[in-house]
Amino acid sequence: VKDGVTYMCFATKEHKTAVCFAFLEEISKRFKATYDHSQIDSAMAYSPQFEEFARVVEQEMNRFGHMKFADNRFAEVNEKVEVAKQSMKDNVN
Repeated sequence: VKDGVTYMCFATKEHKTAVCFAFLEEISKRFKATYDHSQIDSAMAYSPQFEEFARVVEQEMNRFGHMKFADNRFAEVNEKVEVAKQSMKDNVN
């Protein structure tokens, strides 16, 4: 819930939490940029006035959906750093 609006995200296990929260943050920003405060305050859930925003949500889902493995790349780099650190420790000893 942000400024009285509830944003939710359902994702598979492959989607990392950070990506899901980044998606929600982007949707929140885009929603507030599209609608003024009075439109948001007077609206009902699933109101027809927000139907056009579905395209924005779809675009962002496609964009963020491709980021589901972004954290895996970070983990791979982190693992390589750990291997390099261990190798340096072994060389010192």
